[in-house]
Amino acid sequence: MAQSRRLGDFVATVAAEQGLELNPSHPPFNHHDSPILRPNRAPNHVLLYPGSFNPPHRGHQALLDHVLRNAGDDLFLAAAIILPTDDDKLAAKNTKDEQPFLLTKAKRANLWHEAGLPKDRVWVFEGSEDSWKSFRARLQKNLARRCIDLRFVLLVGPDWISSRAASDPKSWDCVEALTSDVSRPVDFRYPYSLRQLPACSMWEPCSLQGDAPPSKVAIDAAAGKSLSPQHHQPATFLTARLFPRIQPEAKQSSYPLCRSSPLGSARR
Repeated sequence: MAQSRRLGDFVATVAAEQGLELNPSHPPFNHHDSPILRPNRAPNHVLLYPGSFNPPHRGHQALLDHVLRNAGDDLFLAAAIILPTDDDKLAAKNTKDEQPFLLTKAKRANLWHEAGLPKDRVWVFEGSEDSWKSFRARLQKNLARRCIDLRFVLLVGPDWISSRAASDPKSWDCVEALTSDVSRPVDFRYPYSLRQLPACSMWEPCSLQGDAPPSKVAIDAAAGKSLSPQHHQPATFLTARLFPRIQPEAKQSSYPLCRSSPLGSARR
């Protein structure tokens, strides 16, 4: 009998190996219904969505839902893992507030569970951020033994990627970063163009079908559609992607190559 290639089974195995207690009410990717990973070293990508989420709100969920649907076929996004900030780091972030509003990680994770997420594609990691690092490394190592290539893509809000600075996805051991203006505006989008980001290359359109150039229909599909309550017209949202790339003259340093899908499309 062939061995399972379901992501949830691999996650559960690594959790058992590391003594990580899983929430029995919310098993990783519903185990038996979880995504099947591609073998033979074809890249499988999983979104890593870190943040305070104090509390998680509809904007957080809208960003996750939009990117899962519209990141581009070339990414082969198998799933997403939400990583809430540790309680002590959240408290340190709010030390200037006299009466800070602080939800425990368990409460923030539970609010995510109650949000109606697609359980076969989204999982909330409830361990510490330090335990996540070893968990991720073990998961990728176990999969590599099966010739399965698993890579993580950083999902962040527009406050992490702006015209002033762009977060380096490699700081989270991710191959690239994604954001969108589906939940809040981005400051690098103009009506008919995209503003150049610091230390980034020129914007270029992402291919939605492997190496094939995207058609107008494909671009509209990748951008996503939403009904504007003011004008009852479909609004096109941007999905922006940043790729780390090694500079040929200095292989030890890198800078992000920025792409967008679609390039320069305007809200209608």
